[in-house]
Amino acid sequence: MLMAALTILLNVASLYAAPRLPVSPRLHDALRSQSVFMNSPVEERGDASKPTMQLEIERRLQQRFAGLAVGSTFLASATALAASMDMFDPTALLAPLISLSSGAMIVWAFNTLSFEESRPPLEDSNFKVKASPGKGNGLYAASPIAKGTFIFDYRGEVLKGLDELFARYADGGGAYVACINANLYIDGADPKKSNLARYMNHARKDPNVQQRKQRYGPNPAMHFYARRDIAAGEELTFDYGDEYWEALKQTPVD
Repeated sequence: MLMAALTILLNVASLYAAPRLPVSPRLHDALRSQSVFMNSPVEERGDASKPTMQLEIERRLQQRFAGLAVGSTFLASATALAASMDMFDPTALLAPLISLSSGAMIVWAFNTLSFEESRPPLEDSNFKVKASPGKGNGLYAASPIAKGTFIFDYRGEVLKGLDELFARYADGGGAYVACINANLYIDGADPKKSNLARYMNHARKDPNVQQRKQRYGPNPAMHFYARRDIAAGEELTFDYGDEYWEALKQTPVD
C-alpha cells in the first residue's frame, strides 16, 4: 500500500515536472507545449533515418522519464530500508501519502476538465476571410462577438507522435502545425482539412482572441476565445508567442 501510494504520487508529479529547457525554440515547444506552432529548420546528421531535431527531442524526453524512474526507485528503496530498520512506522505515513496523492489527482483532474469545452463553435457565417494589410489573408468578424465567447478549435490533420510529425516535415517546416502536447500535433496546412482558425494572424500588442490548450484528458485540443468584445468587421488575431518568431528567425509583423 505504501509503495502504491508513492507510485501514484510520483506519476502525478511527473505530469508537472519541468525538464531543463534546451536552446531550440522548437524543442522547447515539443517538451513544454508553450509555443503555439512548430517552425524552425533542422539538419540531418547522425541517424539518417531520423532528423536531428527528432532525435534530440526523444533523447531529452528519455532523460526526463529516466530521472523520474531513478528518483521513484530511490525514494521507494529508502522508505523500505528505513521501515525495515524500525526508524519509523510505515503505517503512519500511509494515510498522509494517500491523501496527498488523492489531492494531486483531484487537482490534475480539475485542471484537465476545466479546459473541456462543451459549447458549440460559432458558425462559419460569423466570419469572413479577406486580405489583411501586410499579412496576406486574415480572418474577420462578420458579426459582433461578445467577450468570453468560445469561437472554435484549431482543426486539421492529426499527427500522433514525433514519427508522424517528422515524416511529414523532415526539414522542420510546418507553419500551420500546432503542438498540443509532445505526442499530438494538428496540421492545418490543407484548407480542405482544416477550419477558419488557420487564417488568424498574429498580434502582440492588443490581440482580441486568446488560445487555451487542453493538453490532457479525453479530448486534447486548442480552444480559441474572444479576449474582449469584437466588433463586426474587426480582424481576429492572437499572440503566436515569441518562440514562433525566434524559430523562424524573423521579426514579428507588428
